[in-house]
Amino acid sequence: MLKTNNKFKKILYLFLIITILFIFDNTIITFFAIKNIYPSVLFVFIVCYSIINGYGEATIIGVITGILQDIYFPGVMGINMLINMLICLMAAKIGKGIFKDKVVIPIFSTFLLSLLKSIAIFAIFILIGASNNFLHLIIYKAIYEMIIALLIYRIILKFSETKTIKKEWRF
Repeated sequence: MLKTNNKFKKILYLFLIITILFIFDNTIITFFAIKNIYPSVLFVFIVCYSIINGYGEATIIGVITGILQDIYFPGVMGINMLINMLICLMAAKIGKGIFKDKVVIPIFSTFLLSLLKSIAIFAIFILIGASNNFLHLIIYKAIYEMIIALLIYRIILKFSETKTIKKEWRF
């Protein structure tokens, strides 16, 4: 009963955080744009969370957040879902071999994975013949998201270490 209750709480907390960050990304964060570039706090959260929590949760959180982002993505449905899932799996792979309390690799990984996501979306747009000329802006978006990651990584780490979120060890 206690395990089921903790699992439900974990799902509820993650759902609330994802929903709040999704709303924040599509409303308030746009006011913090610099030269029409603004970060995705939701993307930064899922990358950092995946680094900390591993493959299983990375896959689920990547798919769910991708579906939410695809709601507001003009053009082809499923691009963000696929890319977020792959990015989260890469983040989980990075997290598997690092000390999670050291911030340098997670912050730099957020930068690289943000670049990778933007380049992948740009490439898909080219393949489907949609015109989008944002390639020159992706480095600035990646820098912006790296700064956000620097600010929130330790918060996500502490959140992941709470009793409700932390995984049970089995030997």
